[in-house]
Amino acid sequence: MAHQQRVEGTAGKVAATASQTLQTGRQKVAEYGATSQQVVKGNLETLWDYSVYVVQMAYQYMNAMKPLKVAVYMCGFLSAVPLAIFIGFLAITFAFFVGSAGVVVTLLESGAFLVGGAVVTPVLFCSGFVTLFVVGGYLLAWLTARAFARTWNWISTILGKGVEEIEEGVEAVERGARRGLHAGEAREG
Repeated sequence: MAHQQRVEGTAGKVAATASQTLQTGRQKVAEYGATSQQVVKGNLETLWDYSVYVVQMAYQYMNAMKPLKVAVYMCGFLSAVPLAIFIGFLAITFAFFVGSAGVVVTLLESGAFLVGGAVVTPVLFCSGFVTLFVVGGYLLAWLTARAFARTWNWISTILGKGVEEIEEGVEAVERGARRGLHAGEAREG
């Protein structure tokens, strides 16, 4: 009977503490407008405090009831090996599935790469040829224009000298003709 009263008293304390903690958290959020980080930090601290309290109470009960302590230790001892086997199984299956998923993802990605490469390669070749012809056409036009300009400059230079020489010759002939005309008039006269 005394034991039952103690359990009921402890349960009442736990419920009161949880209710008080909840009420305190609500008040903090309402009064201070706390940020979510502060709320989470406060809730984690509260959860930690509550967990410590529960573990302390469980420890006190196990020390008070020796058969409960033996049962908990025996349960932990007997379940350690199966839990270790289960955790090992989980690790192995996790590694297998992650490895096989990695292989599958690699295969799928390389397939996508091949399909994409099969599409983009002809497009790149076509655009390369178009670029080659367009740039080649512009280059050919530029070279032709430059050749014409240089040829024209060369021809005009040659013809320019020839024209000057011809003009000089014509002027010399005219001067000679005038002299001859003046000399003939002077003899006649």
